[in-house]
Amino acid sequence: ISDPEGTLRRLVIPHSIFVVTVRPAIWLLDRAVVLMIQTVGRKPVDRIEHETSEAELAVMFDASWQAGMLEPFEHDLLAKALDLGTRSAEAVMIPRSDVVTVDRRMSLAEVEHVIVDSGHSRLPVSTPGADDLLGVLLAKDLLRLPVEAQVEPVPLEVIRQMLVVPPELPLEEVLLRMRSSRNHLAVVRNVAGRTLGVLTMEDVLEEIVGEIEDESDIPRG
Repeated sequence: ISDPEGTLRRLVIPHSIFVVTVRPAIWLLDRAVVLMIQTVGRKPVDRIEHETSEAELAVMFDASWQAGMLEPFEHDLLAKALDLGTRSAEAVMIPRSDVVTVDRRMSLAEVEHVIVDSGHSRLPVSTPGADDLLGVLLAKDLLRLPVEAQVEPVPLEVIRQMLVVPPELPLEEVLLRMRSSRNHLAVVRNVAGRTLGVLTMEDVLEEIVGEIEDESDIPRG
């Protein structure tokens, strides 16, 4: 069509007249088909809903890769993304004993030293003599505190609530909850209330794209 826009403008009125004219006939045909289906004991539906399973998606990805429609890297990413539904939070979490935390009693200056030494911008806050974690501390929140607060413990108002997830929760659901709560750090806690470890959004994403190196990673020679 040499002039598609002009053609569409000219066909608007004829098309509208056609729709109005055949609408009764379409309605009658639709009712007739419904009655025919009902006479054989079937329930008519407007549409058939079909949810593609993970196994079907995996087959589609493999076929697309073998046909050259997907690069090996793209196929690998899609396959790993499907695995998020089968792996649990407990499988990739950082065990509680390995989690870098700051004590609630630490002064602001001491907390800043831990942040610099660890290279983490988010740190869980622990309470004395307790296995549980009080919340999470963001380095950017400390920048808003006055200089004279350096010798004081970190105020409770800057300690943010942590996302809590059960150990058996699939990583796919963990990622969705992190996004909806805008929280990149989650504590993994069992039904007895015991803290098992900590899970970060980076840990989840690394299950898809592999190891992610950031400013806190020390280059290896």
